Amino acid sequence: MPVPPTVAERQGYNFTGWKPEIVAVMEAATYTAQYKEASEVVYFIVTFLDWDGTELYSEQVEEGHDAHGPEAEPTRDGYLFTGWSRPITNITQNLTVIAQYEKLSDALDDVRSNGKSARKIIEDDKVYIILPDGRKVSVIGTEVK
Repeated sequence: MPVPPTVAERQGYNFTGWKPEIVAVMEAATYTAQYKEASEVVYFIVTFLDWDGTELYSEQVEEGHDAHGPEAEPTRDGYLFTGWSRPITNITQNLTVIAQYEKLSDALDDVRSNGKSARKIIEDDKVYIILPDGRKVSVIGTEVK
């Protein structure tokens, strides 16, 4: 694919792309650099909802920038927060995202190994079992034998 030409800087404007979009060129083609005024800052609202529709947080994000989200991750009894329903990067429109959770197995609360008790812990949003010999075993997506 040919390399597009160097874009001339235009004082007071930001380069936004080419028109038409550059694709594999098989013959002579004309492309025009597109600009928007630098002072033209566009913001979008990103709304963060919990699993039940409760609004957790809302933030204004400059076009093309990433949202940050609530200061603390949401929590839900018996569940592990796994992220948001959509990416919160490169925001180009108003966006609503919903907290996603994975149900923790209630059976993990009473873990036994060879007749000895083991304990469940949660670290870095992952569930582990500490076996009687001190080994830490991940239980999400792992078969424990």
